Amino acid sequence: MATHIGFPVSELGLEVFLWALVSLHRRRLLGYAISDAHLCCWLWQFGNHLVTNCKPWKNPHPVSFDYDANQLTRYNAKYPKCYLSFTELTCMILNPNVRAGNIWIGDYAKLWDEAILAQVQYQLDQTDATWAVFKTKMEAARKLPPL
Repeated sequence: MATHIGFPVSELGLEVFLWALVSLHRRRLLGYAISDAHLCCWLWQFGNHLVTNCKPWKNPHPVSFDYDANQLTRYNAKYPKCYLSFTELTCMILNPNVRAGNIWIGDYAKLWDEAILAQVQYQLDQTDATWAVFKTKMEAARKLPPL
């Protein structure tokens, strides 16, 4: 599926593709306004961003990623059959068979879930301790798998 989308899996690996799927999914859950029509294009641009600007990866993220919605026409011309709905993306994250070696896509989702819960806890009590927990959990979710 990664090559069908245009994600540079040959340069980044299947684990990074799974990580990117979860990153996109969780961003949308948290309010990132991107329609289903743009999901494949986002993954394509994000993969190319990682190859061009972030390899080798160093935390914090060396260059921020900004999705360019104007690239959709170009993307659709290059990958005319690619379409991914948010429902399909959700199903992939819940599927126990979506794996890269010993890594299940849900492993990356769990990291995001822990970070989101830590953020909620921080919002409830706003202490330095809960901020530190949130920061640690978010760094774990953002950490790119080994290239």
